[in-house]
Amino acid sequence: MPCNHNNQLCPGPTLNGALTNTCTHCLADFLDSQRSEIKAMLDNHKTAWQMMSSWTKKLVAFIERLYEDQFTTHGCPSDFSFCITGSGARSEACPQSDLDAFIVVPKITQNQKKQWKNINLAVKKRLDDINDSRVKTLRPGKGFVFCTGGLNPLGMVTKKWMERNNRDGLIKKDGIIFDLTNTTSALSGLLEEYYRYPSDPKRNLRKHIVSGLQECAHAFGNPKLHRELVDEVKFVLGQQAIEFGSNTLLSRKRKQGLQAMQVAINDKNFQPPAPYSDIKRVKREFYRAPQFILKGLAWFYDVDEVSSLAQLSMLEEMGKLHPSRVVHFRKAMSEALRVRVASHIITGAEFDKVLSAYVTPNKNQSAWLRLNSEQSAMLEDAANSVRLIIGWANEFASVQGRTHGIRGNPFSEPLLIK
Repeated sequence: MPCNHNNQLCPGPTLNGALTNTCTHCLADFLDSQRSEIKAMLDNHKTAWQMMSSWTKKLVAFIERLYEDQFTTHGCPSDFSFCITGSGARSEACPQSDLDAFIVVPKITQNQKKQWKNINLAVKKRLDDINDSRVKTLRPGKGFVFCTGGLNPLGMVTKKWMERNNRDGLIKKDGIIFDLTNTTSALSGLLEEYYRYPSDPKRNLRKHIVSGLQECAHAFGNPKLHRELVDEVKFVLGQQAIEFGSNTLLSRKRKQGLQAMQVAINDKNFQPPAPYSDIKRVKREFYRAPQFILKGLAWFYDVDEVSSLAQLSMLEEMGKLHPSRVVHFRKAMSEALRVRVASHIITGAEFDKVLSAYVTPNKNQSAWLRLNSEQSAMLEDAANSVRLIIGWANEFASVQGRTHGIRGNPFSEPLLIK
């Protein structure tokens, strides 16, 4: 019996077993049913971390089934580790987040390259088709898809991305920046090249990819290959870097930790909005600064954990982050992320702008999330914590940048209540 979309081959929306003959609309229906489960968690006042962790697991399971589908058709070319980065690696994916990912293989022949390319293209097409069947108004083409900026198993950017970023013509016509279904030596070599040659004209194009290689998690396949890559990345980042605002020589990883903090401190886009701003950008103005600062601390103190919650726990356990300050990180991030989940659900897109409660939406804003009184209070509370965290990071960076004297850690000190 055909599915209700009149596809004679489609077994229907139950999605038991292989997905080969399941039509695009049934796959989209299935994902919507999974998003409904996240909405139920939101309605039942589950924490942001619980919702995002649940969605990340659903996302990974779905991607794995799409790949298993293609392995049945094309054969599995080689042993592999499918690695996720970004929000997926941090277990902070929201219901419309895109997927940053790459694949590590032990070796790769020309024939295997062709097989992997065909498999990756087929999975990418299915994700694009699913997304296109749902996203019609807000940010078309954004949602549950592979990263459009090259951090995907193909290493490919979209045509729209190329038009915006490839003014010097450095990317080939196929849109591939760097093949990200590759060996440990090739992937870690890209990282080494990035740091060794700062004047390389392709460096800026690879920045997002390099960031992903530095903080990734194993999703499925052979975890041993992921571990080998992590070890190689640690070796590359452990090398001595140039100075950071003083005569203090740091490892590349420590230097990057401080630079991540400086971005959070100095980028005006990462500052919380005024209390009475009409539009609030949940990811940029609330979540980004604490995330970058926490990541910076983790890198500075050589913490291998990728997820924000794990970084918080490990830094607290090591005595590098005092419990009285951990409270503010949790508040700043979880409350903003809870609103972000709500925005993804109500808009049906990866959309993080929300309207203040007193604003009457215009025609272009009719699909946006409009904050209620509870959400407004949550974000205002979060904004106060973000401002505190940025101030502590500024103090930390100043202390670590001193030429002389003790370079202490203000984050490890108890927070004085005034």
